[in-house]
Amino acid sequence: MAKSNTQRTLKYRQSHGEDKRLEVCVTPEAIDRLDQLIKRHGVTKRAMVERLIKQGVVEEFNGADTARRLLAEHGDQEKALGAYREELKKEFSGFTTKSKLPEHAEARRRYDAVRRAMHRVS
Repeated sequence: MAKSNTQRTLKYRQSHGEDKRLEVCVTPEAIDRLDQLIKRHGVTKRAMVERLIKQGVVEEFNGADTARRLLAEHGDQEKALGAYREELKKEFSGFTTKSKLPEHAEARRRYDAVRRAMHRVS
């Protein structure tokens, strides 16, 4: 027996949980670039889009927001960056800006994003 549209929609929603559907139109060049990234990294389109959003856009917004907050709290860049290093040390034990440890990669990424953003927002 054929399923109704309502039954198919319900099954789809149950299988995808809290996920939301994203439909956008982009240029052919953007699609080509996305396809290259997918092929290079060996991931699905969904995984690559999520990665780009998390790593790129979020980093820029978080870096700028954090930079503004720190500058408002501490006045100048040097004091603000020092305070941010201390915040990161609490979250990532032993972190320094020169650390090459893999467990400090996220802290370095955040610190660099905030440092770059401070130059833009100040």
